[in-house]
Amino acid sequence: MKHNTLSQKTNTINKQLVMAFFVAMMLIGTAFTKANAATTTTVNSNAVALFKEAYKNVSKVTWKTTKLFSKASFVQDGVAMEVFYNNNDGSLIATSKSISFTTLPAAAIKYISKNYAAPNYTLKSCIEYTNSDNETSYYVSVEGTKATKVLEVSNNGSVSVFKTIK
Repeated sequence: MKHNTLSQKTNTINKQLVMAFFVAMMLIGTAFTKANAATTTTVNSNAVALFKEAYKNVSKVTWKTTKLFSKASFVQDGVAMEVFYNNNDGSLIATSKSISFTTLPAAAIKYISKNYAAPNYTLKSCIEYTNSDNETSYYVSVEGTKATKVLEVSNNGSVSVFKTIK
C-alpha cells in the first residue's frame, strides 16, 4: 500500500513537471506555474552530485528550485535539455529535451499531421520526456485559434490530449 501511495505521488509530481515545462515554454520563459511558485535557493546536494556525474561535459547550467523539485537547464550537443530532481532526497525524477517533429513515432506523425494541421493549428514544440524508470513519452504543443493543446504521444505512436490551455 505504501508503494502505491509513493507511485501516485511520483506520478503527480511527474505530471506537474511536464505542465510546468510547457507552461514555461508558452509563457515567455516563466519557469514555474503558480502551484509551484514557492521557491527556495538551495539545490539538494545529492541532486547536484547526480547531475555532475551524469552530465560531465556541460557548462552554463542554470538551476531553478521550487518546493517540490529542482530543475537543471542546459544545452548538450546543441540540444536544449532539462533534468528534474526531487527536493527531498535529490533523486532523479525525469529528463526532457527538445526534439524534431520528424523523430516522433510514425503513427503519431501521421495522426497529428491529419488532425492538427495548418491553418487550424501551428506546431509549437516537441519534447521527449523520460522518467526515472527510463520510460519515454513525448509531448507536442500545438496552438489553435481557440486554445493551445499539449498532446501526449506514447512510444507506439498513440496520441491523446494531455492538456488544453485556453
